[in-house]
Amino acid sequence: MNTNFLEEWNNKETISLEPNIPAKVYHHVDFGELIVTLEAESFDYTLRDSENHYIFQSILREHYLNGKKAILCSNDEKLALIAYSSIKMSVLSSSDLKNLFPNNLKDKLNRILLNLSKISPDYGRRFTTLNNYDFFAKDNEEIHFLINILKEKNLIDHEINLTSNQSFHIVNEILIKEAGWIEIEKLENPNVSTQAFVAMWFDETMNAAFIEIEKACRSNGYSALKIDLKEHNNEISSEILYEIRKSKFLIADVTGHRQGVYFEAGYSLGLGLKIIWCCRESDFDKVHFDTRQYNHIVWKNEMELFEKLEKRIRSTI
Repeated sequence: MNTNFLEEWNNKETISLEPNIPAKVYHHVDFGELIVTLEAESFDYTLRDSENHYIFQSILREHYLNGKKAILCSNDEKLALIAYSSIKMSVLSSSDLKNLFPNNLKDKLNRILLNLSKISPDYGRRFTTLNNYDFFAKDNEEIHFLINILKEKNLIDHEINLTSNQSFHIVNEILIKEAGWIEIEKLENPNVSTQAFVAMWFDETMNAAFIEIEKACRSNGYSALKIDLKEHNNEISSEILYEIRKSKFLIADVTGHRQGVYFEAGYSLGLGLKIIWCCRESDFDKVHFDTRQYNHIVWKNEMELFEKLEKRIRSTI
């Protein structure tokens, strides 16, 4: 019988998320805190499929290493949850977790290297505490394969041994080499970033639009970040500038004509980032004259926004 992948987590308490969605708070030493709605836990049977466990663990581990927290919910609950700007967490369904998993070898190797740099961020330090979810790996054989590729590329140094019970152990500790750190710096450069910064009106009428923006980005291999979904302790203005600098491109939906959206787009223009401009048709006649010269995606409904944006990202980014 398949088991829920949360069985190894510690359940702290039952809470209620706005708008009145019951959930449990789970904690794990390698994944931090995770909030899971009761509907997702009770009725999302993909969580019980052991074939998916390493996928879910890998994405949640990557989230944790990047300082992010997550809410795991059903697809139906997602729209209701992101409607509340007070929730400063990534709102994900099990299908989102699967879609965020690296879909090719190059992406997997790059993200493994970034994981290792988060686990041990100091130059020259050797480390040993590693698990299959640090490598997006299904089993020990895949870990062996992936880690040897990184060694052959001269990015890391290591030796591994598989014990008789197939537990994974590092014999000689992993060391990220000079070439590895140089590659990590390249991966963190916006030119090779897989993050798309989304500047848009923080209003509940735009929540469905953000979901379609997120889907359009994901279908092209990018993750969409709206700043109110990121956990942070800094002033939000500083956090905005930091995340824009980390992004490959910016999506600016000027529906509602918020000054902050124009500011973020202007800052991105100064950095030389590509910008995809969007606006709901009913608001387009109010677009600021300084930006009207740019080719906007004008959308009547959220489905049209997804279709046009998905094509624009694919053809211009």
